[in-house]
Amino acid sequence: MIKSVVLKNFRGFKDHTIDFTPFCLLIGQNNAGKTTLIEALRIASAAVKKSPSAVFEMAPDHLAPDISGPVFRFSVETLDIEHRGIHYNYESHDPAIIKVRYNNNCSITIAIGSDASEIYCQMSLPGGKKVNLRSQASSKKFTDIFVMPPVGALLSEETQRDKKYLKKHINGYLSYRHIRNQMADMPAEFARFQELLVNTWSSNLQVSDIEYGLGDKKNNYGVTIRDGPFVSEMALVGSGLQAWIQTIWFLSRVDTDSIVILDEPDVYLHADLQRKLIKLLSAECYRQTIVATHSMEMIADVSPSEIVSVRKRESRSRQLSSDAQAQGVAEAIGTNLNIQLSKLASSGRILFVEGKDYPFIDQIAFKMGNAFYDRFSRIPHFSIGGMNNWPKAAMASKAFHDTSAGKVAGVMFMDRDYKPDILFAELISEAKKDALFVTVWQKKEIENFFLDPALMHSYIENRAREPVRYEDVDEMFKRVMAEMAESLPELIADSYQKHDRSLALQTAMAKAKQFIESRVREGVEIRDLVGGKKAISLLSAKSQEMWSTQLSPMSLCRHLKLGDTPLELVRAIRSLVDSAC
Repeated sequence: MIKSVVLKNFRGFKDHTIDFTPFCLLIGQNNAGKTTLIEALRIASAAVKKSPSAVFEMAPDHLAPDISGPVFRFSVETLDIEHRGIHYNYESHDPAIIKVRYNNNCSITIAIGSDASEIYCQMSLPGGKKVNLRSQASSKKFTDIFVMPPVGALLSEETQRDKKYLKKHINGYLSYRHIRNQMADMPAEFARFQELLVNTWSSNLQVSDIEYGLGDKKNNYGVTIRDGPFVSEMALVGSGLQAWIQTIWFLSRVDTDSIVILDEPDVYLHADLQRKLIKLLSAECYRQTIVATHSMEMIADVSPSEIVSVRKRESRSRQLSSDAQAQGVAEAIGTNLNIQLSKLASSGRILFVEGKDYPFIDQIAFKMGNAFYDRFSRIPHFSIGGMNNWPKAAMASKAFHDTSAGKVAGVMFMDRDYKPDILFAELISEAKKDALFVTVWQKKEIENFFLDPALMHSYIENRAREPVRYEDVDEMFKRVMAEMAESLPELIADSYQKHDRSLALQTAMAKAKQFIESRVREGVEIRDLVGGKKAISLLSAKSQEMWSTQLSPMSLCRHLKLGDTPLELVRAIRSLVDSAC
């Protein structure tokens, strides 16, 4: 994956470093530099693509000190790069520099001179050794980078194009003008596209095979789309479906062992499709996914640690470090409150969750199938903060229930934490009077559902792209659970004292130990009682040290297969959807 990109004397960046995560959303206000960064990655993509056929030469002296030694030239003509203004403040006497560093410490450095023909690339291996042979530039060392071409209006008539032209321009700015040619030339990818489009758009959708011999001159390609009773050629469907078709085609032809980059793919998409796209990108498990967006739906669907705020006027752009920073982004861009309220007209349920739990619920609903997810996404959702705010949910639920003549009710998913069972029994009973139906997880919090050594082993091995022994992951998991089990009685006792200020510490500790013993007798494991968020954080630190792979609750949730998803979560979500209109 890409670890960082350095831009020097390039467009609006004088000298700037951008850090990346495995799944990364690039956000920022207009003119923050997101488009410039994507343009730099397009150029890097062209360099990596050229490397297997590169002709190496010695770098010109004027590229020093950024580049010296073996380099190769490459062209960006298909990328429609405007060379004028490519240098910061038009300072073309110094080259514009793009340096991409991978997490394996390989890197590529690109220098762009004053003339459009003067574009050089140098590839370096770990330790600084410079590549001077094609055989050294393997995709295992320098992962392929694919940037999705811009979306455009499909041509109503598309004639047959030369295969060399197609290969050369497949990722260019005008790629959409010969998309049917690409499909005809890539039958295996087209078959995957047909399946993926139906699975992600609508089960009623039907996609024909590629047709040729259409038009007055009998030399046009065509693809027919049937959506329920409506039938039309691909170019005549709505702009939203056209944009989705182009996005799905891009993903269908890109290998999952690659780095995929999408620049504002949300432009033509409805809010629900924007969220669906994030699910799809994470489910495909690419080596790395980078998305530049203004979409609040997308931003709200990932954790702060997966968001990088691009700020070209500072020296470095980093991932957000806290929920507070993420909230600042939400306030700057706008919230999705009105979108949620608008859903009430077509749904008989409102979902209330604690804190940041909704993205986990949403992700699991997506795994349950396209038709199911379409029903789920029509249900409005709101966060009430902590459990103590449940009366707010009850008040809202009662208000909507009364004004809708009983057609709308609320559902709330709640963490168990270390609250006594009698408290939940009373809460569930009281909430039901206000048409709020509460489900309390059997585990401490929703993150505990992803505390699974088998899941972690699969995720680490997938990210490391090399064999990882399950026994080693399991041993790491057991050590962390043992460490957390030692402090568990104190944590539970503290929770009891907060609930009842008159409770002495000794009494609280005794009650805590009784609680743990009773839950264990009921078949509950220690992993279900410890703090899930903290446990995954500790496991992530150890995984990073051992396999250079970080863990997070969301990354593990995304990696889950539906068949391995805990039934408690699946049943709760299915019950929510089945009870809605």
